[in-house]
Amino acid sequence: IAELARTAAQTAPDRVLIKELPSMLRGRAPGSVSCLIEQALLAAGLSPTCLARVEDEAAAALQLLDWAQPGDVVVLPLHTSAVRERVLSVLQASSHAQAQPLSTGSAVPPPGSRGWPW
Repeated sequence: IAELARTAAQTAPDRVLIKELPSMLRGRAPGSVSCLIEQALLAAGLSPTCLARVEDEAAAALQLLDWAQPGDVVVLPLHTSAVRERVLSVLQASSHAQAQPLSTGSAVPPPGSRGWPW
């Protein structure tokens, strides 16, 4: 877990939302995985101001998309198919509103033109 966080920190992200999935705890206490990730990111030199914990995977993804600006790279490691489908549906709805095709790996539309539902 710590090695994964250190690897992510090497990309010098501007924003990291830390989520914890109950199904991925593997016997660990709730909150412990998030804590390990946060500690490793801080130890790797990320600023506490770029980190936030979000309890819900879908909320984390949608917050990052809302935060992103044109030209940003957003990495969304979505672990559940239901959340992947929901996020892709939101992206596609926004894309269709702008008459632009969108699929996984596509650029996020510019702010003010998204019409995000959240």
